[in-house]
Amino acid sequence: MHFPGESPTKRKQKASFSYGTMSIGAVVAGGCLLLSVIVAPSALPRWGVCWFHRLTGRPCPACGMSRAFCAISHGMWLDAWAFNPFAYIFYLLFLYWLSEPFLVAWGICRPHALMRTAAMRPVWIALIVAFFCHGLLRMFL
Repeated sequence: MHFPGESPTKRKQKASFSYGTMSIGAVVAGGCLLLSVIVAPSALPRWGVCWFHRLTGRPCPACGMSRAFCAISHGMWLDAWAFNPFAYIFYLLFLYWLSEPFLVAWGICRPHALMRTAAMRPVWIALIVAFFCHGLLRMFL
């Protein structure tokens, strides 16, 4: 998106930044998804990796996400739900971030279309609120 009076150089810088962040997101998402395919949930360390859980003894909103990702990748749907139900949403987001550079290159969508669409703003807000409410319930119940 460009604004009236905006120089072509500025537009090129914005596009470059957009494609750069999109590529980094694809690499990170691809790495996480690849690891979740390679590693079985039972192979993850029993002590966990969450510093919040280690410090307080209570689960954070994202606790169980690594195990849930691995479980989803291995077709263990109920186990994934038990580890963290929000992992399904994040897994789909990671699949989107992995495929986004290809979708943009093929002209199917614009860079960061899912994140920047005004119609999606209430959805993102609702998901964030639900994620943290779920985390608070897990912490105190």
